[in-house]
Amino acid sequence: MGFMQKTKDLFRMQQQAKKAKKELSNIHVEADGPGVHVVVSGELEIVDIVMEPGADVQVVIDCLNRAVKKAQVIAGERMQEVMKSLGMATDAQSYLKQQ
Repeated sequence: MGFMQKTKDLFRMQQQAKKAKKELSNIHVEADGPGVHVVVSGELEIVDIVMEPGADVQVVIDCLNRAVKKAQVIAGERMQEVMKSLGMATDAQSYLKQQ
């Protein structure tokens, strides 16, 4: 593969990553617990926390952890889609076969 082709591929990958990042910022994942509601973006940023008076802090932590894990799965799936569209390996087995 020539230098120009590699440069084009790198540019295309950069554009796809920017697009995926923008899409992830628009995805909101929610988790609820007794007296608690949290929202986390696909970029793993806390968007909102609503707590009723007297809500247990551990419930907040549990909700945040659940929302972050869901957002990580969504982000990982989206990045796999980007990698596939660029013809890149998306799992360890495929990567090892290329080596």
